Amino acid sequence: LTSWRLLERTPDGLYRAGLPLRMMADCPDRAPALQERAPCVLEDLAAATRCRARLGVLQELEVSYIEKQPGHGPVTSFNPAATLPAHPTALGRALLAFSPPGIVDMTVMRGLRPYTAHTVTSPDRFRRALAVTRLTRVAVTRFELEAGACGVAVPVFGPGGNAAAAIELTVRDLGASLQTTLAVLTIAARSLTRELAGDRQQAGT
Repeated sequence: LTSWRLLERTPDGLYRAGLPLRMMADCPDRAPALQERAPCVLEDLAAATRCRARLGVLQELEVSYIEKQPGHGPVTSFNPAATLPAHPTALGRALLAFSPPGIVDMTVMRGLRPYTAHTVTSPDRFRRALAVTRLTRVAVTRFELEAGACGVAVPVFGPGGNAAAAIELTVRDLGASLQTTLAVLTIAARSLTRELAGDRQQAGT
């Protein structure tokens, strides 16, 4: 039930009705958060593209993420063990590009570990990649974490212009499908950004 979001765990380890049940009851006890809206976005992306869809947030220089594989399985949940390195992933670069400079500095000082022969390990090249992402609002990685996979990610913006999250699709190559991938990612990210902004407006009324 929790994997399908009909129930959700509270911080004290108990269960309560999930967002779908609260919406049917028309009496939500709090405004929906990113963690509640994100699974629906990933389900739509995976169904439309037949690619692995991920949403990640930056947490202690790592990317904490949930994902939806193509098929009938549910979206995974945020889990302390489910993390990705930031520097070789499109998710991480989309988040770091809009993070405070100190976060980027700490990532570089920590070391840009090579995961494949294609991983960018030069601090200068890495910073240039982040600069391009800031300009284009698109992060792209080619075989940097997994030898047979490329990543395309776009940020989801929160208050102050920082990236509250990022959405990524995993593709086999960045050829003819890149424009289509970017189009669906951009639509999904803008929609989620607007929904989160709507939550903040409701909270202020």
